[in-house]
Order: sequence, then structure tokens, then C-alpha cells
Amino acid sequence: MLYYIHKKNRECEIMEPKTFLGDYLYILLKRRMVFITLFITIMGIACAATFLQTPVYEAVAKILIREQATPIFEGVNPSPTSIPSKTYFQTICELITRHDVIEEVVKDLKLAEDRDSEKVIRDITKAIVVKPVKETSIVDICMYGTNPQRITEIVNRLTEVFIEQYIDTTRGDVRDTFKWLTKEVEKAKRELQRSEDALQRFKERTGIISIDAEKDIEAKKLEKINAVYLDAKTQRLEAEARLLQLRKFLKEDRKEATPLIVNDPEIQRLYLQQIDLEEQLKELKKLYKERHPKIVEKEAELKSVKERIRRGTEGIIGTLEIEYRNLKANEEYLYNTLVDYKGRAASLDRKTNEYMRLENEVNSNREFYNILLHKLRGTSVIEDIKSNPIRIIEKAKVPRKPIKPKKTINLSVGFLLAVTFGSIFAYFREYLSIKPLLKKEQVNGT
Repeated sequence: MLYYIHKKNRECEIMEPKTFLGDYLYILLKRRMVFITLFITIMGIACAATFLQTPVYEAVAKILIREQATPIFEGVNPSPTSIPSKTYFQTICELITRHDVIEEVVKDLKLAEDRDSEKVIRDITKAIVVKPVKETSIVDICMYGTNPQRITEIVNRLTEVFIEQYIDTTRGDVRDTFKWLTKEVEKAKRELQRSEDALQRFKERTGIISIDAEKDIEAKKLEKINAVYLDAKTQRLEAEARLLQLRKFLKEDRKEATPLIVNDPEIQRLYLQQIDLEEQLKELKKLYKERHPKIVEKEAELKSVKERIRRGTEGIIGTLEIEYRNLKANEEYLYNTLVDYKGRAASLDRKTNEYMRLENEVNSNREFYNILLHKLRGTSVIEDIKSNPIRIIEKAKVPRKPIKPKKTINLSVGFLLAVTFGSIFAYFREYLSIKPLLKKEQVNGT
């Protein structure tokens, strides 16, 4: 909304607010000096920053990296199109900017004739960026600088020096591996012969022909004796539990435990008779006094039954004690037998363990010897020496255009900022001019 100011006879009148596009254009025209001044200032700054900035160029060389198989552990070289593992890929990228690689480039191109060589190396290291191309085995080696011819020479020479040093290092590693394999094969052969002789001497000393069959027989015997021993132990524990329960019953005179502990028919009959007499005695005590002849007679009869139960229980306890002693003696005999068989089994286990250790040692030494012998006789080492996992697929070309500054983008952004800030300041200036009139109109209205 805009406020119009109508001047007549040096008096100001504030008109009703209106909202038309023409009103905005009118204000821009009215405050065109503010707009033009801001526009020229901002565009001047943008042009100066763009055209006075030193151009920066980018030289890019592309190399292809293939992961190289290790001669000792790999049977064949990887496919030329296989993508290297992430660790191998990152290692190669880090090696490209090694100090010794860049130092040789500086010497070859004579870049430090009148300058500090270490400073030159640091500057080149900072200017080089290694960029892996996503989902490929390609790496871009980029260098940024103000001299397009010079950075192109440096990138191309850097790529060549790195590949040459990598090949020399790889060939030296292969030769060292070849010598190491030869020594290890001889050592493995002696170790295999020693372990075979030790196994043969053990067989002759112990007389073991089939260790598995002998272990199976001893295991079955031990299992059978152990089962018999556990059964005897269970019977002994059951007899001991019954004996303890009967002794406790006899000591505490707990009549309610009798049918659960004593299975003798006579004891059961006497127990039922005791319960019947106790019920009769209870009824008589309701009818007669304590010293009545009938009560005295029933008490004597009840006492006689209890005495017979006690004597019967003691007889059963005696029988159980004899049974318990026999079961315990049998258990001890079976336990000693079991211990004896366990000792024999342990002795056999020690022999078995020794036999298995010697046999495993022989198998392990034979397997290791065969692996080393196969690698020594194979052609994988020769193939690894001839192959080169890194090669140049595109040398850097002298860049024609700089990558910085980006004139079109800078000037476009400057133009948008100039228009935006010029318009804002024009409208703000108009607002400041009518602000006192707005306050005066508000005071008059009140």
C-alpha cells in the first residue's frame, strides 16, 4: 500500500492508500537516483571482483587402477575390468601425492632452480586433488593453477613418475617373495619329514593301529558301567531315605505318617486298629469318667497295639539297614570299577590326543608344503611381474578456459543483488520522506 501526498497552498494532504503496480514503478522513477546509485555501485563491485580476479585453470589426467593379486595367497590375477577394493583404491590415491613422487617431478621439470624446493613441493601438493570416479576403477588426477601450460606438464609427469615407482616397488616385492618362497619350501619340507617320523615312532611304541575302534569299545564299556553304578546309587539313596523316614517316625511317634512310610500289611492293619481304638476311647470319655473300667480297658488295648506297631517298625528298620549296607557295598564296588575304567579311558584319551596331535601336525605340514610348492612352480609370479595394475588412459590437456572466476554466474548474481538492494533502498527513502506526515495525520485525527 502506498500513501499519496497532495500538495496545495503549501499544505499536505495524505490520500487513501492504493495498491497498483504502477505505484511501485512511480516510486522507482521518483527515487531513480537512489536506485541507479546502488545499482552502479553493486555492479561495479561485482565486475571488479570478477575481472580483476586471477584466472585459475584445471588440468586433469585419468588413470585406470586394477587391484593386483598377491602371489602367495592368490591363484590368478584379477580381471582387468574388476573394480578394486575400497582399501586398495584409497591406498593408491594416497600414494599418488607422496613426497618422493612430487620431489622427482620437481627435479625432472626443474621447478625449483631459483626457489626453495620444499616450498615448491608443498605448493604442488596443495594444488593436486585426486578424485575417484564413482562406481568405476578410474581416478582423476587434477591440478589447479594460474599457468595452464605448467600445471599440465606437472600432472602428466606426476602420473608417469608414480606409475614408474609403483612398478619398481612391485617388482622388488615379487623378487623378495620369490626368494622367501624358496627358503620356506625347504623349511616346510624338513618340518614335514620330522612330523612324519614322530608319528611313525608313536605308532610303533603304543601299538595303536585303529584309534577310533579302540575308543569306541572303551566308550561303550564305560557307558555300561556308569549306567549300572547310577542305578545302584539310586537304589541306595531310596533305601536310605526310607530308613531315615522310619527312624524319624519311630522317634516322633507320628501316626499320620505310618501309611505313607510302612507298606507292611500287618503294620497297616495295626495302624487301622489303633485309629479305631482311639475313636472308641474318645466316645467312652464322653460317657464315663477318666478312671472308669471301660476307659482303662480301652487305653490298655490301645497301648498294646502301639507297642506292636513299634516292634514291627523296628523289625522293618532292621531289614532296611541290612539292605542299605548291601546296596552301599555294591555301590562302592561299582564306583571303584568305574574309576578304574575312567583311568583306562583317560590313558587312552591321552594317547588319542597325542596321536591326533601328531597326525594333525603331519597333515598341516603337508598341506602348507604343497601350497608353497605349487606357488613356487606356478606361473602366477611371472604373470604378476609382467602385469601393471595402473595405466594412463588419458593424459592431461592444456586447458583453454579457466574454471575460476565464473563470469556469467558472478555477473548474474551481481545484477540480481543490484536490482534487489536498489529497489529496497528506493522504497525505504520514500518511506522516510512520508513518515513525518503520517505522524502528523495521526495526531490531527486524534
